Amino acid sequence: MQNQNRKTIVSLLVVQIAITLFYAFGLAEVLFFSFSTEGWNGVESNLLDYLPHLVILVCSLWPQAALIFKHKLHSQDGEIMPLLFTVTAFQASLIVVDAIEAMGYIFVFPEALLVIQRFSLLATAALFLLSSLRYYGFSSSNMGMYTFLFLAVSLLISALVPFSSYHGRMSTMTPGYEMYIQIVIIVLYVITIITFIMTAVKDRTSLNVKRSIAFIMLALSIYFAYFNLIYTAVTSIVLAIPATVILVINAGDSL
Repeated sequence: MQNQNRKTIVSLLVVQIAITLFYAFGLAEVLFFSFSTEGWNGVESNLLDYLPHLVILVCSLWPQAALIFKHKLHSQDGEIMPLLFTVTAFQASLIVVDAIEAMGYIFVFPEALLVIQRFSLLATAALFLLSSLRYYGFSSSNMGMYTFLFLAVSLLISALVPFSSYHGRMSTMTPGYEMYIQIVIIVLYVITIITFIMTAVKDRTSLNVKRSIAFIMLALSIYFAYFNLIYTAVTSIVLAIPATVILVINAGDSL
């Protein structure tokens, strides 16, 4: 069982590394294209838009690596973090259109990409909520079914909402149908933060409080990363790094 769990976490970590490298390559292509066409203004705009996501992707690798090296794969963290961070990594799809255009290709299936983008945003928020409930103490032999249900509903919503407001890439507070998706995402994150606060209040041990704070910071970091503004980009990065340090130090420890 230990070996099987190790294979699962290592496999998910490899997927995350591959997505992170793909994202970094896409960002490099976008920045080069922006500099050649718009100069430093284009580079600055794309850095604000995409750099926070790259930081989050890189940061999400370390807690899982810590679980492997600390041999704490059967801990509560080992059950929660791998899938959560792997789904978070799929937000790398946000850069695909710009990267493909920068390389001189025409993207033929924007609707399919939009489904992936919507799914990555919804599923990440949904799994953050499920994770907060599990840390709070919600335990069930059907947890796998609940995880599947959260992901399935996220995918269904992503596929069924009309594409009429698609503008090449979905970002927070885009007018149209995407606004309703973004409202759902905001509600999920708000409930997540409230649940982690309740978790910290319920069990005030140092580890539990630090872990709750780290996940709240990480959730806020992911949300702020959606905005193409300098203060939100800086806030996203500033929140992601210490949150990751806390999770790495405490990964796999028992309450």
